[in-house]
This record gives sequence, C-alpha cells and structure tokens, in this order.
Amino acid sequence: MNPAAGALTGLRVLDFTQVVAGPYCTRILADLGADVIKVDKPVPAGSKAAPPSGPPPLNVGKRSIAIDTRTGEGRALARALAAKSDIVVENFRPGVMKQLGLGYEEMRDLRPEIIYCSISGFGQTGSRSGERAYGSTAHAMTGLMSILANAAGVAPFNPGITITDIVTGLYAFGAIGAALHQRRQTGCGQHIDVALLDTGLAFLYEPMQQVLEGKQISLDGRRTPIYKGKDGYVVISTGEFENWQRIAMALGHADAVNDATDEMSRRKLIAQWISEADSVHTAGARLTQENAPCGVVLNPEQALAHPYYQEKGMIVEVPDPLQGRLPVINSPLRFSDSAAGPTGPAPLAGQHTSAILREVLEYGDKEIARLMETEAVSEQPVDLS
Repeated sequence: MNPAAGALTGLRVLDFTQVVAGPYCTRILADLGADVIKVDKPVPAGSKAAPPSGPPPLNVGKRSIAIDTRTGEGRALARALAAKSDIVVENFRPGVMKQLGLGYEEMRDLRPEIIYCSISGFGQTGSRSGERAYGSTAHAMTGLMSILANAAGVAPFNPGITITDIVTGLYAFGAIGAALHQRRQTGCGQHIDVALLDTGLAFLYEPMQQVLEGKQISLDGRRTPIYKGKDGYVVISTGEFENWQRIAMALGHADAVNDATDEMSRRKLIAQWISEADSVHTAGARLTQENAPCGVVLNPEQALAHPYYQEKGMIVEVPDPLQGRLPVINSPLRFSDSAAGPTGPAPLAGQHTSAILREVLEYGDKEIARLMETEAVSEQPVDLS
C-alpha cells in the first residue's frame, strides 16, 4: 500500500455541512484521504475573498464548489454530483434538503449505494424534529450543564466548548464507517440519522447510568483528586498499593508507605507532600520517572507547547488562502500503512468549482462558462504558490 495514501482514498464525499458537528465529521473523512467536496453558496462577483461554511480548521483538506441550490439548475448540479459520490453529509434542519429535492429518497433514486448522513438537533423523527438546536441546547437539555454546575457548586453554565457538536461529529463519522462496511456486504447504502440531543445523552452515559440505577451522581473528583502545589496543580491517581508505593518513592517518602492504609489517608499525605514540593512540574517529572500516573494541569498555551504534542506532531501548519499559514490540530489517528492528517488548506468558497465540474461531471469549458454566466455556480480561484 502507498504509505502516502489515506485509508479512505478513493471515496468521494459531498459535504453540505456548516457550523461545527458536520464539518468536524467531514474533516475526519478528509484527514483519512476521502475527496470531500463542500457545497457552498455562491459568492457575489466583486466580493472580498470568503471562506466556506464552517470553521477553517475543520475545512482543511477539502475542496469547495459554489452552487446556487435555490435555482433548478443549481439543484440539478447538486444531484449530479451526488450521483457520482459515495457519501453525502448534511446538517440542515430536517426537511430543508427534501424541499430542495436533495433529500435521501431523491439521492437514493439516483444512486442506491449512497450513504446519506443527516445531522440535526432533534433528529429526523419525533415531535420536535423540525426545531432548531445548537450545541448549547443539547448541553442544557441533556443535563450536562446541571451536572457541571453541581460538581462546581455554582449556577448552571455553558462549558464554553462545543462538546456535544464534537461528540456528534465523532458519532457520525463512526456511523458512516459502519454503513460503508455494510454496503460492502449488501451493495446498498442507507440513511443515517444523528441527533445532537441523542449523542449528548449517550456521551453522558456514566452519570446517567448512576441516575437510572437510583444512585446519586458522584462527579466531585474524589476518584482522581487534583493537588495544589506552590506553582500550580497536579492530578495523581493513587490506584492500587503498588502505585501508592511508586508515588511515595517518587515524592521522597518511601518510608511512609505503611503509614497510610486507606485511600483517604494516602491522599492526605500526597496533598501534604505536593504542597511542600518546590514545583508541581518537578514532582510530576519524578512521578513519571517512577511510572506513577499523573498529569500537571496545563493551560492551553502550555499544552500546545508541551514536548509530548510537539514530538507527536499534533500541531501542524497548512497553507491558507486568507491568512497565508494556518496552525491546526493534526489528526490523532496513526495507521501502520496509510496516512492521516490535513492533505491541504481550507479552500475559499467555490475555489474548485471549475475543476470539480470538469473532473467529476466531465463538463467542458463552454458549459462551465455558461453556468458561471447564469450564476448557477461561482468560483474564487486562488494562487497559493
């Protein structure tokens, strides 16, 4: 196998996504080698350069075609592209794609093997399926905000990270992989329905299972306490007796191993030792040397600069048509015989319109020029050389 090729090389994805959950899913597909074609809105002539829908870091490695799906000719182009694609991913409100003639049934009629993934707030069925929802909606309605607030002893708050969107994108990616496997067996595609509210609840299986079993939710950090030192904080997992021995030895108190016979007394000693240490970083290094699981609490800047992530290549730079260079988080996946990670920059909206029409639909220059003239499509070419 060519080590430069991704595991999904040869698959074509038609990407109608926006915001976070959908682009996150299709970024993973692109990282693994799929040809992801974003369908964006046309950019009016004379406008300044515009990125595609979704955050630029989630669009690296994709191509973009700008189609006016409000027009019959634009919708026909989208259907023609779907007929040449393996996967369609969209995250419009349920019913929108069907109104455009781009729903699953229409796509399936064109290509029975199509795998069509719909991402939405409340899903494609049920009394609330037509309602709008964002990640914060799911954070509120799944109980996440309440769980975090109770653990912190404060009023409910939004975590400030689009947790549910990212989890939904991951679930969608996994479901697409399962559908691809089944297609190999049956020759048929299918419709995948992924809802933020559902994935958000599944993500919280641990506290929710406690509630289902009639137990009190316990998320106060007692399982893995955070210890305060002179210059920061460190997480130390006490674990079994052998690990307790390693902790005591690393922190210079091997003679105290038998002074604490239960978990709480051991934690009290660790808290004392860490508070007396010159630095949590030094203590963490000693714990690591003794193979005692721990982690110094880092801020985002410290995390990004940490030698571990630098060594693993988790931060990479890609060319960017608007910023010149764009630092992004790399794919965390490592394959023995295929590549994973950004394969190119995030495109401008419609940057590859002509190339995609030629390559995928085999249109000639005259037909492309006509489509540009009628404004069914548009293009923003860019030179990154």
